[in-house]
Amino acid sequence: IFSGPSGIGKSTLATAAVYAGYKILSDDIAMIRFPAESSPKVSPGYPQLKLWESTLKAFEISSQKLKSIYNRIDKFNLPIPRSFDARTLPVRNIFTLKVEDRNDLRFQRLTGRNAFLALHSNTYRIEFLNQIGDRRVHFERCGDLLKRTAIYELCRPQVGYDPIKMIDECINFRENKTDESLDGDHTPQTQSSRTL
Repeated sequence: IFSGPSGIGKSTLATAAVYAGYKILSDDIAMIRFPAESSPKVSPGYPQLKLWESTLKAFEISSQKLKSIYNRIDKFNLPIPRSFDARTLPVRNIFTLKVEDRNDLRFQRLTGRNAFLALHSNTYRIEFLNQIGDRRVHFERCGDLLKRTAIYELCRPQVGYDPIKMIDECINFRENKTDESLDGDHTPQTQSSRTL
C-alpha cells in the first residue's frame, strides 16, 4: 500500500505500476479488513484510476474520451479492467510517501510511535472518528497492523523522478533485502532515466 496526502503521487505510482505490468487493487482508498484468525487484508476497490490531466499527459494518455470526476475539468477516471486484481490480499508493506529536496529515493523503516503516527495520519477521514466514537477501535487496529506489517517512509525527489523506476525499486527493495537489513535508511544505487 502506498499512502500519503493528496497530490503526493499515489495515483501516479499506481499508473506506473500498471505500465510496468502489475495489477492494482485500489486507487484513492485502501480498505483494510481484520479477520479474526488471520493477518490484515486489503479489499479490492474499483477497476479505475483517478488521474490529473498532467499525469495523463506524462503517460501520453488522451483525456478526450474519459469521464471527468465530479464535473471537474482537470481530473479523470481511467478504466483499467485488465490491470485490476479483484482478490482480497494480505497487507505486507505500507509505504508512506514524502517529498524531499534530493536526487534519489530513500527508504526508512518506521517503528513504534513513528509507525503509529504514519498509520494514524493516513487514515481516511480520521476527523470522523470523534463523531462516531471509534477511536479506541482505530487505535487497536493500528496496533494490529504494526504487529503484522512493515511500515516505511519512502522519500522521493520533488522533481525529475521516474515513477516506473520508482515502482521497480520498491519491488527490488522488498525482494532483495532481509528483514534485519530493512531497518534504518536505505538508498537504492540506481538512478532515474525517464522523468515525469
